[in-house]
Amino acid sequence: MRTMTELPGFLVEYLFESLIPTGLLLAAWLLGLLPCSWPWAVLPTVSAVFFLGSYLLAGAIAKTAFLLAKPRS
Repeated sequence: MRTMTELPGFLVEYLFESLIPTGLLLAAWLLGLLPCSWPWAVLPTVSAVFFLGSYLLAGAIAKTAFLLAKPRS
C-alpha cells in the first residue's frame, strides 16, 4: 500500500476476502470437523468489519474535528 487513498479499497477487499475462510470454517464446524465453538468460525469476518468500522469512525471523528476547528465567519 503506497498511499492512504488505497486504504479504504484495501479494507473493503479484506472484508470480501474474509468471507472465504469464514465459509470454510463454518462448513468444517457444520460437518463436525471443527472442535471449537461456532463464534470462532466467524472471527475473520468480524475482524474485517471491525477494522473497516474503525477506519470509518476515525475518519468521521477527524472530519468533525477539522470542521469544528475552522474559524466561523
